[in-house]
Amino acid sequence: MDIRVGVKVEGRETVLKILGMHCATCSLTVQRALLSVRGVRWAEASLASNEARLVASPELDYGELLKAVRRVGYDVYREAVYISVPGARPEDAAAVERAARLWGVFRASFSPATSLLYVEYNPLEVGPRDVAEALARAGFKAGEASRSEVDVDVDRKAAERDARDLASRLLPAVPITAVLMASMMFPPCLPSPSSSWPPPSSSTQAGGSSPAPTGPSGTGPPTWTPWWRWAPSPPSPTAHTPL
Repeated sequence: MDIRVGVKVEGRETVLKILGMHCATCSLTVQRALLSVRGVRWAEASLASNEARLVASPELDYGELLKAVRRVGYDVYREAVYISVPGARPEDAAAVERAARLWGVFRASFSPATSLLYVEYNPLEVGPRDVAEALARAGFKAGEASRSEVDVDVDRKAAERDARDLASRLLPAVPITAVLMASMMFPPCLPSPSSSWPPPSSSTQAGGSSPAPTGPSGTGPPTWTPWWRWAPSPPSPTAHTPL
């Protein structure tokens, strides 16, 4: 009999489309970043679907999710729109922005000079029509809406992140590489082929000691010669006797 034990997490669910993930470590990094946001009770990032699913309290500041993901070098797919709010006064800016911050809205910024409300939102959760209806419920008139491009520079961030990962992996190998290069440039000295080192073994009497190693002259320490000087000596010229 199969028994499954699970923990039910209460809260509001949401799905984010993550940009820039290319390995299992990436998905784990995004998951940890989302769990660090205040109000997030459960989060899971999937590399196969490039999505992150999470459960959070309804009081969650949705914009903090975007900040957390971007802080670790990734980004969230989102769309942007400008909505005109005619008749809104400068002192109404805070109320307009507050009305537009629905579940799924990352950012809402109102400009009294142009009477335009800029909204960045998660298209998997909310749309321009939902924002317009929320403005109407708050007593503001929503006019025309025009889409805008979102500045997403995830490729540059991914390249910077990969460069940092590569540097962190190569840094421990620098001392080893330096030692290997030094050993190639300055090799150790080897015994000269002309020296009798080690000396030929000789029998010793009981209680005696082995003869000390000697150099080519028969006395003193052995002579050591670098390996690059291991070359046969040129033959001595043959003396000719005049006839």
